[in-house]
Amino acid sequence: VIAPPGTIMNPLHPGPTGARGITGYRMIDCLMGAFAEAVPDRVIADTAGGSTLPTISGYENGKAFVFVETFMGNWGGTSDHDGQEGIAHLGANQSNVQVEMMESEYPIRIDRYGYVPDTGGPGEFRGGLSLTREYRVLAEEASLNLRSDKRRYPPHGLFGGHCGAPTTSILRSPAGDRVLPVLLMEPEHMNRDDVFLHVQAGGGGYGEPLKRDPRRVLWDVVEEKVSIAHAAEAYGVVIVDGKPPSVDKKATEDLRRSMGPG
Repeated sequence: VIAPPGTIMNPLHPGPTGARGITGYRMIDCLMGAFAEAVPDRVIADTAGGSTLPTISGYENGKAFVFVETFMGNWGGTSDHDGQEGIAHLGANQSNVQVEMMESEYPIRIDRYGYVPDTGGPGEFRGGLSLTREYRVLAEEASLNLRSDKRRYPPHGLFGGHCGAPTTSILRSPAGDRVLPVLLMEPEHMNRDDVFLHVQAGGGGYGEPLKRDPRRVLWDVVEEKVSIAHAAEAYGVVIVDGKPPSVDKKATEDLRRSMGPG
């Protein structure tokens, strides 16, 4: 590996190196894209881009608090399985902080934590779903900083797989919802009951979505990872909304034929 001095991989003073972890994650993602041309069955499609790093700080009862976490996401699909969810990036050794730990140690309440349906990149093997957290501030005031990635360029798919959903960050307050930048290096003011909503990017898909086994699509619908509408639009699989749901094989064959080449 050659990293010429002065490049982003080998910066010289006074080159900026803040939020440098994002650069390291992106380098690994780029290597996977390059290796895909040589060993396609041994790589993964693009990931959520590494950990999101929110920081919420302030004072509660005269005592300073600084909450920082590395919020993990997902991997892309591979040649033989869907992308994993709720795990660290390839270049990290981290895990998501337990909700109970956050709420017991800081004036923060987690209003929501879970998967977001229809966000994994469609493919023969689907990308991992986006994860979301909603952080509600319980202190009178607080400051928010943020490091995230993959909004303008969402995680790419491989070999016909589609991109995952882009990342989203929103500040909810009585003044309304406001979309925040991907990197929030200058503190954003928050008041009591303001909510920071973050949705990570979804992993990229691997392989053509129309080649996905309809039984896998059905199972995703049952697990509420994919909606019935998305099953038809992205995978050409027609799900009958019954108890239990089932695949309409004839309608699926007709739909896939109309969506396929020619």
